[in-house]
Formats: sequence, C-alpha cells, structure tokens
Amino acid sequence: MNADITLEHIFPQTPNRKEWPAFADKEADSLVVNRLGNLTLLEKGRNTSASNNKFADKKKLAYAPDKCGILLTNELCDFNEWGPQTIKDRQLRLAKLAAEIWKFPAK
Repeated sequence: MNADITLEHIFPQTPNRKEWPAFADKEADSLVVNRLGNLTLLEKGRNTSASNNKFADKKKLAYAPDKCGILLTNELCDFNEWGPQTIKDRQLRLAKLAAEIWKFPAK
C-alpha cells in the first residue's frame, strides 16, 4: 500500500457521541468500528482532517471527489447518514465486490 494512503474509520474509534446519534450503545459500537463496512482508504492528509468529525463534515472535508481521488471513498458522499445498518449493508456490498474482483480459478 502506498505510504500516503491510510485506513480511515468512518465511524471514529473515539467518537464525540453527540455528533454520532445513531451510535448510542458503546458496547455494540465497539463491534462495528473495525468492520470492513466502516473502513475506507483515504490520503494521509485527508484522514487527519476527517479525524473524529461528524459524518456530514467528513463528507465535505475528506470524502468528496474534489477532496479525494479514491472512487470507493467518494461513494460515501451518496449516504445521507451513517449508522450500524449502513455499515452492515456496505460490508455486504464490499464482500460481493471483492468476490467478483478476486475470482479464483475453479479446480
């Protein structure tokens, strides 16, 4: 991986709870924070600017096409809100996409 590309937690590892109302259960939240559906690639400087901001701010500061050149990350701008169900749905989509991209020959 390019040293200038980092792994971004969309729902932050240390969130301000007031800015993330869909995540009310700290114990349950700890189960989703590191899931594939909650992760994206981001340029190092953008990851710093995204930080622990609320989702709407992260979209403007870091995920928008004029801020980030990674298409998969740009797609986050299509979401109006971010919550546990969004993470689950995105994870399923990414898993299907991975299976299509990384096909192995049949034995």
